[in-house]
Amino acid sequence: MKDIDFQNLVIEQLSQINGRLDKLDEGQAKLETGQAKLEAGQAKLETQVTKLETQVTKLETQVTKLETQV
Repeated sequence: MKDIDFQNLVIEQLSQINGRLDKLDEGQAKLETGQAKLEAGQAKLETQVTKLETQVTKLETQVTKLETQV
């Protein structure tokens, strides 16, 4: 194998490795974006759960008042 052929082979392989690294970086960025979206969704769910718990407490209080009136 000639030196130039070997150099071309090495350059081609390095190019492929760089392409794979770029794809890994893109995948990592997508994962991080997905994680951020999941965390935001979790925060929204927790807020809604808190609101629902507050409503349940209010309803339980109203039921107790109605029961004492009867």
